[in-house]
Amino acid sequence: MRTLGAPICDPARPEAQKISSRVAQATMIDPARLQAIRLLLRDGIAEPPPQALGATAADPDAVITLLCALVTRSGYAWQPLLGLG
Repeated sequence: MRTLGAPICDPARPEAQKISSRVAQATMIDPARLQAIRLLLRDGIAEPPPQALGATAADPDAVITLLCALVTRSGYAWQPLLGLG
């Protein structure tokens, strides 16, 4: 694709020959669900409650929420970044 005002014929920018099938998707994390996860952080080891591990098998979003809880409670700030590359 070209921007407005870009020359129609530019030898440095050849025509596209292939369309990629890559898809990027973002999922919003429910703050109430994130806060409801109880993690015990002890000596560098995170211990989720047993019911959280059982829920992750049935609900794929539970895995993402559990990992987000682990990351944010380990001291990292949650700042989503959408990048295609």
